[in-house]
Amino acid sequence: MRSAGAVVAVLSSAIIYTLCFPPYELHLIAPLALVPHFVAIKRMPPARAALMGALWGFASAWGITYWLPTTISVYYHQPYWLGLSLFSAATLTMVALEYAIASSLYAWASTHMQRGLPFFAAAVWTAAEFARAGLLTGNPWGFLGYSQIVLSTNASALETMSLALAQIADLGGVYTITFVLVAVNAAVAGAATTSGPAPTRANALLPALTLLVAALAYGGYRLDQDDFQSSPAAPTTRVAIIQPNLDLGSQWREELYGENLRELLEMTIEELEAHGAELVVWPENTMTFFVADEPLYRAAIARVLVDSGATLLAGAPHVDRESTVAEYFNSAFVLGPDGAVMGRYDKTHLLPFAEYFPLSSLELLNRSFGRVRQFSAGRNARLLDTPAGKAGVLICNETMFSSLAGSRVADGAELLVMLSNDSWVSAPMYGLHQLQMAVMRAIEQRRDVVRSSTSGPSAIINAHGHIQTVSEPQTPATLRGSISPRSYISPYSRLGDVFAWGCIAAVFLAMAVRRRSLENGGGL
Repeated sequence: MRSAGAVVAVLSSAIIYTLCFPPYELHLIAPLALVPHFVAIKRMPPARAALMGALWGFASAWGITYWLPTTISVYYHQPYWLGLSLFSAATLTMVALEYAIASSLYAWASTHMQRGLPFFAAAVWTAAEFARAGLLTGNPWGFLGYSQIVLSTNASALETMSLALAQIADLGGVYTITFVLVAVNAAVAGAATTSGPAPTRANALLPALTLLVAALAYGGYRLDQDDFQSSPAAPTTRVAIIQPNLDLGSQWREELYGENLRELLEMTIEELEAHGAELVVWPENTMTFFVADEPLYRAAIARVLVDSGATLLAGAPHVDRESTVAEYFNSAFVLGPDGAVMGRYDKTHLLPFAEYFPLSSLELLNRSFGRVRQFSAGRNARLLDTPAGKAGVLICNETMFSSLAGSRVADGAELLVMLSNDSWVSAPMYGLHQLQMAVMRAIEQRRDVVRSSTSGPSAIINAHGHIQTVSEPQTPATLRGSISPRSYISPYSRLGDVFAWGCIAAVFLAMAVRRRSLENGGGL
């Protein structure tokens, strides 16, 4: 394929890939999204294929997160071009590089492997995503597997197919979905670029299509059963989520201390009087004061909770003044009906450049970009006791990491609670992508999930990844629903990322076997 045609094909693939995600959510085109890219780079020299892979990675990242440069510039009060530069630098190192390597290996394999190319491609692409999740600070955003998450409360028949495919995440995480989809994409690309009679090319599709059918069959089986309860008659707990859609400030400011509490209490009073609840959840940082140091604020909260006997789980900053230098934490608190602090979780995986500044020693950069909440990372991921059971809490970007949810379940979490402050991002797509990840964590760990966001969407999700109720983004809202404690341990909970590591091992093994075969003058 000529250079211009290859570039067009790669960019077309990136556009189709973008359409798989919010706000478009064309789930069913995911098995074809990578076909133009694979067709374009098949049998290319590996170095040229790497350039095409980098182009694909950059273009797809732009399509999915085009709003990020504006967010960066607004957050740091910098010109747009600087936000665009920072976005480009992060994309080149944390997206484009990984897909460049994956594309180079695919091109190499397309000229050296006569059999098993679709599964080699699937392993390579899965390994690239796994690398993205773990290298540097981790960037698990826009993985192909997330394209099968359905954000509707009433899924159509076609959307149910996507939801069924998503169920295989309880075997090996989001990476198992990516593997299946990439195998189908590579098989279709192979059939499209292979000469020969139509039946022969159709037969080349059979292994990947068989895998897809098997995955759908497993997902359908999972959707028809519910063996994730603590017991056959596990109790349900009524939950209320308060979504205030109020400006909490992108940076900590003294004048915001105690701000918005009145509005939160009024929304909570209205919800409890109308519907009642045993557990009320407020989003990240909504209590803009140091909870342990403010008995009067806690007393005001208690006056709202006491009549219904509800417990509050809410985000707030925490200060530890016992050490030589005071430390500040991004925390979640459980307050009883009497306003007493019953538990606290301190966020362990902080967001760089937003909750801490890793380059603070560089004075010029620190003056320009150090306008962040300077938090310390929590040292103990405590579970919080709630009326619904032991809650594993994930705050904001922690939702993105499968391993953090897995560690909460390994510690005994019976449900997952995800608190987020999405108000600082004006684009609603940010919250929609975060919601996709919350749904994926529910399926992977087989836990009910409560997602409470400042500006939405907030949601209650069951252990099948079905959204029971969800709010509109960027509007005040209250949600209500029921959740159950779960004790089931999924294969992914037990094994972690063994499947993803296996993909990496399979790539190296296949390459080693092929190299040895070439040295011996054989074929593969």
